[in-house]
Amino acid sequence: TEHGQKRGRVDAEEEEEEAREQKRQRAEQEEAEERSRREKQERERQERERQEREEAIKKEKERQEVLVKDGLRLRLKEAERDKERQRESAALEKKHRLEHERLAKAQLDFEKQKQQWAEQQRLDKEAKAKEEKETRKRQEKEAREKKAKEALERKESERREKEEKKAKAKKAAAIVVENDHGKAHVEARPKYWQEDARSNWLNKQLFEVPKGSEEHKEVDAIFEQDAGVIRARPNPWGFVPFVHCFDVLRLERIQNPMLYACYMALKSSKIKASQDPKEIYAVHGSTADTLDNIASGGFNRSYNGKNATMYGKGAYF
Repeated sequence: TEHGQKRGRVDAEEEEEEAREQKRQRAEQEEAEERSRREKQERERQERERQEREEAIKKEKERQEVLVKDGLRLRLKEAERDKERQRESAALEKKHRLEHERLAKAQLDFEKQKQQWAEQQRLDKEAKAKEEKETRKRQEKEAREKKAKEALERKESERREKEEKKAKAKKAAAIVVENDHGKAHVEARPKYWQEDARSNWLNKQLFEVPKGSEEHKEVDAIFEQDAGVIRARPNPWGFVPFVHCFDVLRLERIQNPMLYACYMALKSSKIKASQDPKEIYAVHGSTADTLDNIASGGFNRSYNGKNATMYGKGAYF
């Protein structure tokens, strides 16, 4: 059986080889036929080209014969045309020469006029620049004089306005207060206020209170007293009071004559009405950007309620 299988494989291989050989022979035969067909087409094409060349040569010979017959007549006509062209060329050249001379003359005239115009423009420009410079100097001088006059008038107006405000402030700050003995005295500002070269009756001033001074100790004592009171009370709100969380790092005194005058006027009216005004220290918490407004104009209820409104809008202390 093994020998038979090997024999079968050999026969199959021989058959495949024979099939490949037949396929190769058919391909060679087809290639030979294609080559023969191409050679035939090439011979036909060469024959057509030869016939076309012969036909072209024949036509050329006929054309040459016609040209030989008409050559004399054509040469005569050409000679006449050459003469006509020469005459036209000479006339055109003369015309061009005259036109060139005319244009050259016109160009010279134009250049001359252009130089004259440029010179006139330069003179006009210099005169205009000189006039503008003088006008500008005059306007600058007038502007400086006007500005100086306005500055003097503004300074004078500011001086008069400051004097009027100062007089009004002094008048408002001169508060008559009745003391316990029924005598009257005038208190323009507290005696412990500091004086400064910039201080006046209109602007507020901030002065830092030195640590260790009696004034600083008094404020520290107030904070410690309030802290002791709050520590002793129950805390129903559930938050830590600020006196437990903060230390007094810096103390500044606000010296605002206008606000002090208003305060003293209110105090004077209470005393005159036989009332007993109670003065206490109260603490108000606010943001840093509102401190300058409070120091300048006091408490403004229209801005109250910005940070907390537990009991409604108002100033909290």
